[in-house]
Amino acid sequence: TINPYIKLEKTPFYIAQHTHEWKTLRDSAGNEIPRRAGISSFGFGGVNAHVVLEEYTDVPRQTETGPDTPQLILLSARSEANLSQMAKRLLTFLEQTDASLEDIAYTLQKGREAMETRLAIIAASINELEDKLNDFQDAKKIEVFRGSVEKGKENSLVVEGKAGEAYLETLFRENDITKIAKLWVTGLE
Repeated sequence: TINPYIKLEKTPFYIAQHTHEWKTLRDSAGNEIPRRAGISSFGFGGVNAHVVLEEYTDVPRQTETGPDTPQLILLSARSEANLSQMAKRLLTFLEQTDASLEDIAYTLQKGREAMETRLAIIAASINELEDKLNDFQDAKKIEVFRGSVEKGKENSLVVEGKAGEAYLETLFRENDITKIAKLWVTGLE
């Protein structure tokens, strides 16, 4: 029985009392809006809980890159030993996945916290990345960018002020990943 004090008329909310199709809504431009639900639980002893859930929708990233486009692969850790472990884990992952190099680069750039000990690799294919990671593990001389940043003392002198912002915008617009890699290993985010 619904509590008579709950007044939902003239609102977009309703209490689900039976199963039915959950249709997606559309915004004023006709785009689908992710499904959302509020779930409440009211305990007898006065403990209440509420959660709002939203449907995951896979929104494709806007990309201008194609196959064989060099990608910036970023790894960081708290120490050299941990960085070596991260490289080994990435190698193992590469052997077990069919993810694209672009997706791997995106996740490593956006989905990870940048730590003090840093490694940046530029690779145009999964095979090239594997080769460079193996060479890194074997301490061979390869073109990678390495740096160590003291926590709280990141290098921000280069990008301070409007001139620095303009410089960074130019690097990203021109996709100068070599300079971006060099700046990242010195502590820039």
